[in-house]
Amino acid sequence: VQQQKMFRFEVDQSGRMEELNRRTVVAAANEENSFSIVIGGHEKRALYEIFRMTGAIRYYATFSFASLVALAIKGLARQGVKVRELVVDNEYTGYESRIKRMILSAIPDLEIHFRSIGRKSPAHDAAYYTYIKELKADGAVNRAEILDIIKNAPRGLTPGVDTWIQLPQKGRSITSIASPNDLSRGGAGEWKKVKFLHIGEEIAAAGGRDRVVW
Repeated sequence: VQQQKMFRFEVDQSGRMEELNRRTVVAAANEENSFSIVIGGHEKRALYEIFRMTGAIRYYATFSFASLVALAIKGLARQGVKVRELVVDNEYTGYESRIKRMILSAIPDLEIHFRSIGRKSPAHDAAYYTYIKELKADGAVNRAEILDIIKNAPRGLTPGVDTWIQLPQKGRSITSIASPNDLSRGGAGEWKKVKFLHIGEEIAAAGGRDRVVW
């Protein structure tokens, strides 16, 4: 096994997370090693809908991108490759702190910088050629893996989003949320935003073993 000499990796994205009708590829690479992961359009649309339903849509692109970066680094670790420093391409200018904190919540002790890495970067080649399917991705990601990264992050990363706790808990799928019919008593129940609730009204919620409780 060749001894690793380079511990600084660059990160690039091809196909932005906001483009819901196409795949996204994130790659972490240097001249020695690389790891690319892909998430398909179907998974992106399902993930986007979860963020929209929980009132956290403004976090969708940056948190998803940061989670993909963390998953790529985890992929390198599974191959026995160590990463000490990351240079992340300027994908979401102005949100670098948010992205950095999310990555560090999953992969502590990394040194992270942001700058334009250019088209000569190994990360650009790995992401782009995987995106156009000239290279095979090293891993495929689904929405649950991204949500696991996000849900294990400090709650302070989502200030002001009271509904963030509505995201499915780790190990449970979004299908565990009760349907409108399940929440009604005798068919009289209805969905309401919290601000429209009145004193005396009852609230149904998912309890233990996915039972509806009042």
